[in-house]
Amino acid sequence: MASRGIVLIQPRQITQAREQLSLTDQPEMQRKTKKKPSKPMEPAKARLITETVCLIAALNREYGNPPAETAYLDCVAAKRRLLCSLCAQRYGRNQPVVSPSYPPEVVLPPPFLLPAPKSKAKSSDKISKEDRVLITSRLQDLAIRIWRENHVKDEYRHLPRSAYFPPSLSKLVISRIRSLGSVADLLSLIGPLSWRFAFQYGSDLYSLIAQIQVSQFPARKKAHGKRRRVESDETRWMLNLPRRVARFPNVKHLRM
Repeated sequence: MASRGIVLIQPRQITQAREQLSLTDQPEMQRKTKKKPSKPMEPAKARLITETVCLIAALNREYGNPPAETAYLDCVAAKRRLLCSLCAQRYGRNQPVVSPSYPPEVVLPPPFLLPAPKSKAKSSDKISKEDRVLITSRLQDLAIRIWRENHVKDEYRHLPRSAYFPPSLSKLVISRIRSLGSVADLLSLIGPLSWRFAFQYGSDLYSLIAQIQVSQFPARKKAHGKRRRVESDETRWMLNLPRRVARFPNVKHLRM
């Protein structure tokens, strides 16, 4: 069965491989004057990533793969179904690899989790090391609960445990926990992380944050109460929370 493997190589590794191979070809006296890399690369790996003709032929040479009649020829001469990247480039052939389609009920995980946005913390957001440890423990309790309630569901079974409550989410929440005054603030903060459980557990996460603010930072209790009362109905609708209508004198409420 024909298959294709993709290897990602950094430019500095290619440079290191070329320098190492050039040192190998030099005489011993001249080699001592050159600076050697801190950790030598495997010779087979160095020869492979510096190959310029055919990657498959290079692999066959390193491992002695059969058959000898075609193993050392390039992809076109050996009539291989899939050309390596070097042969495709030399012969001007484009062979896109189309992955098979998945059933409609399968939900694929995101390709990667975005790191927390880097920004300088305000002096009012700084917390002590002891508070950070306690807050991390409280957030981990919520993370365990989210994992237990969802990891057995078919649409989430393929997710790694870290996807239920990513470390980047915990780090970001801790860095801004003193300044979060509403669910809207929380959703705006964690939005770039694309946390898949944001709308399902956003209210639970904010409730925990509010408890931590009151218990760990009592100075924010009064301000927190004021900001929570002005939380928008739009945010509550996004989280499927019961609609709370403020009552004002001489104002008619329209139902839509």
